[in-house]
Amino acid sequence: VSNTAGASKNPTITVDGRGIPYVTWQDDTGQSGVYKIHYARRDPTLLSWTKTIVSNAASGRTCENPSINIDGLGRPAIAWEQDVNGFKDIFFNKSINREVIPAWGTPKNISLSNNTNSTKAQIATDIAGYSYVVWQESPNKIGMVKQTDLTNNTWTTAAQISPNTNLQLLNPSIAMDLRSNATHVSWESNIQDAFYDIYHVKKTANVPVATINRVAEINTNKGIIKMVLLEKEMPVSTANFISLVNSNFYNNLIFHRYEPGFVIQGGDPTGTGNGGSSTNIPLEINKLIKYNHMGVAGMARTADPDSANSQFFITLDAAPTLNGSYAAFAMVYSGFDVLLSLRANDYINNITIHDP
Repeated sequence: VSNTAGASKNPTITVDGRGIPYVTWQDDTGQSGVYKIHYARRDPTLLSWTKTIVSNAASGRTCENPSINIDGLGRPAIAWEQDVNGFKDIFFNKSINREVIPAWGTPKNISLSNNTNSTKAQIATDIAGYSYVVWQESPNKIGMVKQTDLTNNTWTTAAQISPNTNLQLLNPSIAMDLRSNATHVSWESNIQDAFYDIYHVKKTANVPVATINRVAEINTNKGIIKMVLLEKEMPVSTANFISLVNSNFYNNLIFHRYEPGFVIQGGDPTGTGNGGSSTNIPLEINKLIKYNHMGVAGMARTADPDSANSQFFITLDAAPTLNGSYAAFAMVYSGFDVLLSLRANDYINNITIHDP
């Protein structure tokens, strides 16, 4: 993948919902021992890798240990440690588009920046697409920061999430619980004795994911799609959908509408796009729930805002033109490959609701 003139080290990899792999690593091509952060994406059509450099440290400043994830708009996002005036800070950069050759933004220093070394960054993304980064604040703190705007790359103020101690807290790792309102972080420490143990902390209150989310499992002829129901944020739309599911309304119905790069839509018992259930529900909008990425489920309707009933769609890409006009009631977290394989006249075997 790298094939450079220098030493390529510390790769990390992620795969998006379309099955495309993204890799990042540190590389000292151009000046031995002074590393830059490199990135590559595999083109699914040409089966080749497109490469670029995402860091822009000053001459002689090294960048190391990158971590990569995909944000809520389907764009690669990378965090790494970078030498700044003799200390290491955590930097973040993301692509501003989803193209094979991405246009990258300006790297941003997101760490505590208090004349200590911030290293070993790890990045994760919640179901709404916001990035979270944790790192080791040398040698006895774990820091964390959360992205607050997907477009403008704004962040919360970096915070310490570990207990105060003079002992070592090292090598953090982060994961998002996509079915509940939580971020999970673990690290190694010798707090209790001379031997290192693994510690865990759970942070709640991530917006806009519901506090307790049930899951809708859509069993199609192409496979299974799982999506989180936003019952707290969208109570009217989710209650209507769950009621229809529990009455087996969706069993054996087709997806009557497919628009590449936009939506797949079903839930009409007539299969024409003109039918539905016997009960309409009022338009329900939550400004925190947006169609800014693939896998957002919304209620279809006519020109009448209060005409939604049984038809629903799932976005196949970011569709911000739908924001504020259609009720977004669920988010896909598993089965993106199935979602992208669906076409008109594929069908739903059944839908089931699972408790968290």
